[in-house]
Order: sequence, then C-alpha cells, then structure tokens
Amino acid sequence: MKTVFTTSREPSQRTRSFLKDFVALSPYFVRITRGKYTFREIVELARLEKARFLAVIGEMRGNPSIIRLYDIEPANDDPSHLYTVFLKGITLSREAGNIKPSRNEGTYIQAPYPDDEQDRLVTIFFIELFKAKPVGGTPPKDSLVIRIRPYWLGEKKMHVIDFYEGSPRKLVGPIIRIWGIKHVGKKS
Repeated sequence: MKTVFTTSREPSQRTRSFLKDFVALSPYFVRITRGKYTFREIVELARLEKARFLAVIGEMRGNPSIIRLYDIEPANDDPSHLYTVFLKGITLSREAGNIKPSRNEGTYIQAPYPDDEQDRLVTIFFIELFKAKPVGGTPPKDSLVIRIRPYWLGEKKMHVIDFYEGSPRKLVGPIIRIWGIKHVGKKS
C-alpha cells in the first residue's frame, strides 16, 4: 500500500528538500513533482501508482507548514481528506547531519501513552502513514523506528518526531515539529 507525496504549486527549495527527505524514509512512499498538475490530475497519477493515500505538503513563507493526507480509494470515488497536520518547524537531514535511511520495510513506532486527543491523533497518523507497529521490546536491527516525543512551548503542547534505524540506533531523515493535527474525515 503506497503513499504518493507531492507539494503545493511552486514549492520552495526547502519544501522540495523536505519532501525528498520524507519520501526516503519508506519504500512505500513515492514522490510526484507537482508542476502544473491540478489536484484531480495528481489524484489520478497517484491512483496509477496504485497508491492508497495522497499527501500534499503546503508551505508558508518558503517553509513546509502543513501536510494534508487524503484517502484516494476507491478509484471511482472522490478523495477523502483524512488529516491535516500543522507543522511548527522541520530540520532537514543535511542540517541535522543525519544519515540517509536504508528504506527498510519494517517500521515501528515509539510514542508516549496518549494523554490527550492530539497525542492519539499524531500516533495514529504515523501508524497509518508508515504501516508502523508499536514497539514491544527491542525492534529488529534493520528496522526504522519513529519516535514521537511531546514538548511544551509555553502553555502549548507540541510533538517532535524523529526517525532512527540500525544498531546502534542512528538518527535518519528529517526532524519534524508538529503543533497540531486535525482529523477531517470528509470527501473533497
């Protein structure tokens, strides 16, 4: 089950780099350059890739600021807008000095016990997107581990997502800071 990733029109270099970093994390992720394609054309291209989900990365002032996730099945139906993820900031792989991921198929998630709805939604979003399994003990050496950590900015609770693989575990891919997530669940 694939996920196709694209951007809003005329993305900045930083957004294109974030897209490239994120797609490198999983063999199930495919990148399509937006170009002049309409949303409908992107949906059809994603369906040709036999993808289940379409993720569109939007930006504000040249920085990735939002990810919208759509369920594009069944093929004869309108896409369903599942989630909107609001980004607080990202650190690209090259900025953090992280190694390139090996795109292993085994993915696990390490998340705190959900205190609130936002914890639960962030965890579910990454489980669905990566087909991740909860960490129950030590994950296999060659697997990707998604770590979700809450952090506070004043009174506002946010989440940091980073990715590890190998033994000993090495940081791979981008570091993502999320300030909110919304479960939309409606047809586009």
